[in-house]
Amino acid sequence: MNKQFIDRLMVDRMNHLTDTEEDSLLIQRYAYDTFATPRELVEIEYLNLERKLKHRNFSMYCLSRFSVLVMLLIVIFVSYMMIFSYTEMIIHIKNYDNNYEPNVTSKNTTNTSQPNFIFILVDDLSWNSMGYMDYDLSFATPFLTQLANNGIIMSNYYTQEICTPSRASLMTGKYPISIGMQYGEIQPTQQWGLPLKETILPQVLQRYGYKNYMVGKWNLGHYSSNYLPTARGFDEYLGFLGAEEFYWSKAKIDNINLTDFIHSNRTCYDKYSHVGDETMYSTKLYEAKMLDIIDTHDFTMNPMFLYFSSQAVHAPFNDKKIIEYNRGIPESYIGINQ
Repeated sequence: MNKQFIDRLMVDRMNHLTDTEEDSLLIQRYAYDTFATPRELVEIEYLNLERKLKHRNFSMYCLSRFSVLVMLLIVIFVSYMMIFSYTEMIIHIKNYDNNYEPNVTSKNTTNTSQPNFIFILVDDLSWNSMGYMDYDLSFATPFLTQLANNGIIMSNYYTQEICTPSRASLMTGKYPISIGMQYGEIQPTQQWGLPLKETILPQVLQRYGYKNYMVGKWNLGHYSSNYLPTARGFDEYLGFLGAEEFYWSKAKIDNINLTDFIHSNRTCYDKYSHVGDETMYSTKLYEAKMLDIIDTHDFTMNPMFLYFSSQAVHAPFNDKKIIEYNRGIPESYIGINQ
């Protein structure tokens, strides 16, 4: 035992004893040895403390080794489950690819037996705002209710809660956080968008001869023409590129002097300037354009994919640029026959 350490410990211990500690020290003196000196008692106290510390250190050592072992087992188990799940997914994809043979002979040919499909994305529509999900609204969507009752109702359908991330997931089939699209809506002056390295749905369909149309809201980037819909697999596009705008004037809500409404194809893009309907209520305008697309599409040449990203029922519901609609949707728009 270190003599100098014991000397310092004894002096410090003896100089700071309380009355209670002095009594305790006397009791210890008689308990250990009637003739034990204070120095010997301090040595005994030190030895007891040293034994306690060794016991505690040994316990902590065992506990730390046990914790490391448990963590290692958890990591091994999680890794095994991930590898197993990934392997199952790869096997499933390979089996699907082996069993699926599209009715095309080349990248640019098609067959009329391929399905034509329309995907409708509705902004800010709650899960029970459709007639087939809510009895009180059964009058509002009779046609959609009929389609649902004659088709498949997906009662567990999960999506993101805001514009840009939900569209990024739809187009790529990936979680937004895995492709850097989790940050929220792309604003008009922001220089970012859905990464160009990502292959999106219409680009895949193009390989199988589809002609792809998009109508409505894009909101996946527009600061460069490389990010526009018609640069990413769509053959024709009509709509607005940002997050929100007025339904009639197509002006931006934070600056009514700016209009966000374009028409584009695979070679060029320009502001939409069709005289007579550019200030039509967007839902009605998009309806007319989609009917025109369906009527003019040559189904004998290419199967059709039509993606309608509806502006409704997203805000705003009035139009500050056109006085007639400054107070909101006219009553004449509302009703079962509209």
